[in-house]
Amino acid sequence: MAPDSGRPDAHNSPPFASLDPLREPEKLFAFYFNSPAVGVCILDSELRILAINQKLAEVNSVPAADSVGKTVREVMGEMASLVEPQLQRVLSTGEPVLNFEASATFPGRADAAHWIAHYFPIKDADGIVTRIGVIVIETTERKKLEKSNRLLAEKLGREIDRLQVIEDVGSILAANWNLQQVFPTISARIRRLLHQEYASLSLQDASTGLMVRQAYDFPLERTAAECTRPGPRQS
Repeated sequence: MAPDSGRPDAHNSPPFASLDPLREPEKLFAFYFNSPAVGVCILDSELRILAINQKLAEVNSVPAADSVGKTVREVMGEMASLVEPQLQRVLSTGEPVLNFEASATFPGRADAAHWIAHYFPIKDADGIVTRIGVIVIETTERKKLEKSNRLLAEKLGREIDRLQVIEDVGSILAANWNLQQVFPTISARIRRLLHQEYASLSLQDASTGLMVRQAYDFPLERTAAECTRPGPRQS
């Protein structure tokens, strides 16, 4: 099941740190059940929903009242394939599955949801797993922030590269203003950023107002000439 990260108010509830999810799973789920930030549900051994809180029902886009009694697949559809193997693992091993990360697009949501889930076995007096407790923390907003920060870092990196090219070109021209000589070097610096196949430099003629090409660089032309240049004759 899927579902922003947060801690519920613990008024009249036992401290979270004192709860052992493996020994007292019911207390853990009761602690979180009314949380507006954490999704909670309890499944039977056939993966039918016995109880589900409002947060998880909202994420699944199925009202809580309509979810109870249905299987995970009936509620999640094809997206159940993401979580069913983890739930079956809890049933077969009797061990919890923690920090399971997944992403999916739920009906009624334009963007993909991201979440971290914890699946706990709930055993009977004989030690047999009869129910599974599910706790889900949605991380969608965090993922969006991470993506935004990454895109910003990439944009800043590109701007730094552009500024470096401008600085390099300025240094080259300051050392030698002979455009015919230095333009291939300038073009090579620009190519690192733009990956261009052709570059030229034109200046405006003050008397005519026309742009007059002063230099150009066409690396592919040089490569073609080198490939077609005849080699030394064999004696």
